[in-house]
Amino acid sequence: MSESPAIQANIDAINRFFEGISRKDVDLVLSLYVPDCEFTAPKPLPWGGTYEGHDGIKQLFATFMPYWTQIEEHAERIVSSDDEVMVVVRQRGVTRTGADYDGLLALHFEMKDGKATRGRGFADTSTVLAAVGAEPRQ
Repeated sequence: MSESPAIQANIDAINRFFEGISRKDVDLVLSLYVPDCEFTAPKPLPWGGTYEGHDGIKQLFATFMPYWTQIEEHAERIVSSDDEVMVVVRQRGVTRTGADYDGLLALHFEMKDGKATRGRGFADTSTVLAAVGAEPRQ
């Protein structure tokens, strides 16, 4: 059974998103999002909080990337309907402290026409904080 066009568009968008993260290409990352999007990262992380619009996503990207000298993310599992996507993500990299990192996170996106309108990240924040050498945000 083949995927619906909407589901395939969602999967293609998610794969481009991870390519953008791995290449540190903010424009490719932005191609996942509608202009008036919203993304929420876990608050204890240094890049945690809610970001609105393409400018907000650029701010998230600019806050997140300095913690990594090398970062690669890829989807281990994508579950999509026509308007929602859940992704289990393998994240590997080297942090600015020189620590190797290999962990999982989950992302949930609300989608419309192959673009994310809203997203939310979920992670084991204590493990990530230890790896990047940061204290939890309050």
